Amino acid sequence: MSSTILLQEKFSAIKIKSVEYKGIILGGRNFCFSSCLKTTPEFLAKPFVKWVGGKRQLIKQLRGIYPSPEKFDVKNNTYFEPFVGGGAVFFDLQPYNSEISDMNFELITAYQVIQHHVEELIESLQKHKYEKEYFLEVRKQDPLKMTDI
Repeated sequence: MSSTILLQEKFSAIKIKSVEYKGIILGGRNFCFSSCLKTTPEFLAKPFVKWVGGKRQLIKQLRGIYPSPEKFDVKNNTYFEPFVGGGAVFFDLQPYNSEISDMNFELITAYQVIQHHVEELIESLQKHKYEKEYFLEVRKQDPLKMTDI
């Protein structure tokens, strides 16, 4: 696997290079969180979390100020996202090589789990209940005492 995870004091980063995972290219044009193999736009990865200050609603306007393909080639250049949050711009660009980072360690852990353990994550998420009391109990847990998945 060609990915490197960088961890610095109070700063988390994940380096994503096009990596094949069960026929899916992670970090490339086919970066997706399920077992899709198609490359049509409806199967491209999208942000999986809403984030305060997120750019999802501004994507159409932001596309007008992205660097031109001559200045930034998503296939050959590396995209750096220092404050990924929900990753709206990252997912819109769908770069082949990228380094995403954020000060929120739990958020970067979520990206790493999706990148490396997506099947286990899906299985784990299916066990949860859609009930307020259950949610409150889960929310009380100390994240430092939990596994990443």
